[in-house]
Amino acid sequence: LYTDRPAANDAGKAPSPAAIRGTMIHRLLKRYVERREFPSTTAVEAALKGEGLSSRNAARIAPDIMKEAENTVNAPFISRLLETEGARIYAEWKLEKALSSSSILSGTVDLVVFDGETWWIIDFKTAAPSDDEDPNRFVEAELGKYRDQLQSYKTMVEGRLEQGSPFPRCGIFFTALGLWKELSREV
Repeated sequence: LYTDRPAANDAGKAPSPAAIRGTMIHRLLKRYVERREFPSTTAVEAALKGEGLSSRNAARIAPDIMKEAENTVNAPFISRLLETEGARIYAEWKLEKALSSSSILSGTVDLVVFDGETWWIIDFKTAAPSDDEDPNRFVEAELGKYRDQLQSYKTMVEGRLEQGSPFPRCGIFFTALGLWKELSREV
């Protein structure tokens, strides 16, 4: 989980605390999927400091980040998928699909699971509504914002499936809310 220095964003600036938080939650979820364990809070604090947070801020938010990641893997929808006997599970699955001779679609899907019946494409989002924002409106706005991203993920996953495979279902798991929201099947 540790990095030697903070990753710069597109503008060359250090990432915001919210971006660091999101990155760390994604790393924790990937680690859990692969190893079925989380690192210590001390290790998370060190990784947060490596991303550019002060020692004080890292110590303050590390327990909350750990709790959010733990709640995510223990949420009924996610835990059912991860605990399904014989499930095919891919965390941070890097995919590409040629769209034409001059165009390639590429991306990294947070979690893809085949539970024996259905392919599930899960995009983890760590943002949360503000205190004065209606959670339902927030969720619907986020679904709209990421609809094209999810469609791209679905297209790439379908390109890797065997002919006759079940239709993939996709959606967003909102880690701060503990909420799975599936997109309509038309996506």
